[in-house]
This record gives sequence, structure tokens and C-alpha cells, in this order.
Amino acid sequence: MSIRTFVVASILWTLISPWLPGVACAREISVNARSAILVDMTNGQVLYEQNADMPIAPASITKVLTLYLVFEAIREGRLHLWDNVTVSARAAKTGGSRMGLRTGDIVPVGELVKGAAVVSGNDACVALAEHMSGSVEAFVRQMNVKARQLGMNDSTFLTPNGLPARGQLTTARDISRLSVAYLRRYPESLNIHSMQSYTYRTTTHRNANRLLGTCQGVDGLKTGFVCAAGYNLTATAVRGDHRLVAVVLGAPSPGVRAAETARLLDLGYDSLGTGTVLVRAIDDSGSSCPVTRGSSQTVRKAGGKGRKAGRTVAAATPAPVPVKARMARSASKPIAPTVGSDSVGSATSRSKTRTSVASRKGQPPTSASAARSDTRSTRVSAKSVEPKASTAGKAQIAGRSPEPSRSQAVPKTSKATGARSASIEKAASASKEKAASSPPAIRKISPIPKTPPRTAELAKPRS
Repeated sequence: MSIRTFVVASILWTLISPWLPGVACAREISVNARSAILVDMTNGQVLYEQNADMPIAPASITKVLTLYLVFEAIREGRLHLWDNVTVSARAAKTGGSRMGLRTGDIVPVGELVKGAAVVSGNDACVALAEHMSGSVEAFVRQMNVKARQLGMNDSTFLTPNGLPARGQLTTARDISRLSVAYLRRYPESLNIHSMQSYTYRTTTHRNANRLLGTCQGVDGLKTGFVCAAGYNLTATAVRGDHRLVAVVLGAPSPGVRAAETARLLDLGYDSLGTGTVLVRAIDDSGSSCPVTRGSSQTVRKAGGKGRKAGRTVAAATPAPVPVKARMARSASKPIAPTVGSDSVGSATSRSKTRTSVASRKGQPPTSASAARSDTRSTRVSAKSVEPKASTAGKAQIAGRSPEPSRSQAVPKTSKATGARSASIEKAASASKEKAASSPPAIRKISPIPKTPPRTAELAKPRS
């Protein structure tokens, strides 16, 4: 088969295969977020997922579960939109995004629902929780019970508004289950979630969902942001007979969050029209590789072309130091006493050595002399007490000028008699005692006489 025939056959198969029954083409995509999922509400089919079971902080998407309980109470007659709610000090002091409640304000439930859905008011959620359950803690317990009933087995909620709390986690799959159940049971909630702005008192708040009015068919739901997760969004759109729910969690910015969610919805509707299956793309050039040495756990593969493409970039790590170099370096440094080790004896011996060296120089031991290295002090003390020292060295220690003649050198003890060796030992001990009490004398070196220049010889002509 020629190359031309192969190319033509490939193009024809690409054009015809989407229309053949039982044949589907796969399309690889990747969402710029930590996790994502796309669900068709018509039949509950998952069209795409990316790290859908990764735990992540829900942020203000938590308010969807709060509103689920509010609409459930309204449906059952336990709550009405015209009921008045007295705002407590706890609700008024709640930080983050707010609708502007004040302590003692009397606000209808309908206004608080708009404040929670459109403005993402944390204060409105606390006011609703206290009005419905008596306290925020009791309302949070009801939230977790409802989450288990909806099949959100990997989610734990600790606040009614999604403010940061240790242990408050969810997944993209659980948020999609919550969104689908919320829209199926309370579709009238979209009348509020589709509002692009809301005015309370004299302040107008815009909906943080940028897809409203910009992406075809989008009419809800909720955004969220916390530092631990990033930018979250659960959005729904209806086109034709299909309503899709897209959940994007952990986007790096609000613009990326909106763009990726809109792209995911467009790809979902394209796949429904063409029969294409959306699968997650695996980027080989950006995959993580384990690192055996260095500070980081993983590094990115190097991109580019040619021989260097696909190679692993080595992590920055210092060159290993040879064993001999480490031993020499440790021997040259003073040894400090370690906490928990037996350091009393070593510290005492070092202090004695430093004291003896300082006394020979005629100076009292100070902190500067104590800070000298142990290796240098040990060498000095060993040389001063060596028994086989020469006469010149003994004379220098005793304070006398050494004689340059070799005839006065002390003979070796191996060739001397017993009596002579005893006298030598006695003289050595006397010199050590004298050296400890008197400083060493400095040998004076006579200057070298200058020789007159031989100008006469240089001027004399050669014969």
C-alpha cells in the first residue's frame, strides 16, 4: 500500500466513522485544573472526568448544600420565603464575601437566599443556619447527614458557607452528585442562580459566575475560592434536549476557571452530537519523574526537539564530598560538645591545654585563646614536652640563645650510661618547669652585612 493510499483511507475513515453505528472516536483533552468532571443530567452519564476523586476543599460551593436544605424546608412547609430572620452578632461578624448584614437586622428568608446564591454571602449562610437549626453546629450536622443521603461519601463539611476549616473536603464527583440532585429536585432555584447581580440596601453585587450571559445556555450554579484549593466552579447549561453539569476544581485563576468550564461544556455538547468519546490526555513532555537525589520529589521532563527531547532534567544537588575530604575537614574544625553526649571530660582537657599554652606566652587565658582550634593547641603542647628534643630547642624554651655548634648537642640516651640518662631526664623535667614559668626567648638574627660593589674590578679593562 502506498503512502498516498494510506492517507486517503485515513481521512475517509475519520469522516465516516462518527456516523457508523457502534463505532466511536476518542478525543483526548486536558483541563487546566486539579480535578474536573462533566455529567449529562438527561441520563446521568459521565462524559469526562479528570482526578474526579481527588480530595479538595469545596470553598463556597458548600453553599449549594446549604441552599438544598433551605429549599427542602420550604418544600416541606417548615420555612417560607417571607419569614423574617433576626441577624445575630456571629452572623454579622462573619468574614469573607458578605452581603452586608448588621447585628439586629431583620431580613426575609428570600433575601438571604439571594445573598447566599448570587452574592455568595457568608453572613447570609450563618443567619439561615441559626434560624433553621438554632445554631451553626447543629445545621452542619444536618448538612453531613444530607450529604450521605445524596451519595457524597467522600465529603465532610464543617461550615455552612465553605470558609476554610481543617478537614473540610470534597471531590469533583461528589459536587456533581450534589449539583444534579439539587437541580432535579429544585429546578426553581435556577431563577435565583441565573441572576447576574443583586442589590441589597444601596450596594449592588455582581455574580461571580462569569459564564452567565457569555456561554451559551449557562444559567447557574456556584463559584468558590480558598487558598488551599484554588478557584472552583460548578456550572450547568442547557442546549436542546440535554442539560450538562460541569465541575472544575482547583483552577489557577478565575479567568482560567471560566474558560476551562466553558470549553468543557462545548466539548461535551460536541461529543453528544458526533458520538466522540472524551478521554483524558496524557502529556508525556510534562509528566513527573521520580528523583533519587536532590531536594524536590519530582521534576518535569525537558521538552524540545532532537536528542534532548524527553530526557529527565536532573534536580539541583551539590556534588558529593569524598570521604577523605570530609575526614580532613572534620579534623581541622574544633569539636563542640554535643547535647546528650559525655562532653565534660573532653572540655576539661581542652581547657588545660589552652591554659598551658597561654601561660608560656606570658598572657592569661582569655576567651580568644579558648576559641582557638584544638588541633593547633595539641600540636604545640606535644612539641614542648617531647623527651627527645634537641639542645637548641631546650635552650629556646628555657630562655637562652641556642648555640649553633653541633658539639654541644645532647647524645642519644641509647648510647649513654644509666647515670647520664638519669641526669638528662632530670634536666628535661627542670626545663619543663622553667618553661611553664617563663616565656620563651626570641632568637635575634644579626643583619647580613652589605658588600661594597666591585666597581673597580668592573671598570678595569680585560686583557
